[in-house]
Amino acid sequence: MYEQGRLWLEANVPEDLMGHVRLNELLTFRIDALSREMRGRVVQIVPSSDPASRTVVARVRLGETMDVLPGMFGRLLIPMKAEQVLAVPASPLIRAGQLTMVDVSQDAGIERRTVQLAPAIGSQFEVLSGLAAGETVVIGKAR
Repeated sequence: MYEQGRLWLEANVPEDLMGHVRLNELLTFRIDALSREMRGRVVQIVPSSDPASRTVVARVRLGETMDVLPGMFGRLLIPMKAEQVLAVPASPLIRAGQLTMVDVSQDAGIERRTVQLAPAIGSQFEVLSGLAAGETVVIGKAR
């Protein structure tokens, strides 16, 4: 039976993230179809893990259920500790085919380097390799 005020999000949480989910904790989740973030309380953590997916089910009671229908897809946002990453804006990136490069200022001039980037977060790209913290990236025409 469907009761509007008693909906919950059932999230399959990877085992290695379960240390960040606690019973009775208020967490944020996103309902994609509504393009909306909401908060809910963790009301149950199923005390077993799925050996195929290596996940544990956490149920989060929805505090606000307006426009939410049973079966809608949602994403539980699990808070993690802050992590420092090296990031660059899009403006100094040079793209040539499948390569992404930046010009780096060196004592002897400017060196062009190939970098690997993670998907954009806002207007910044996390640098996975090819650049070290403290190096100066040239913005604009270098050569």
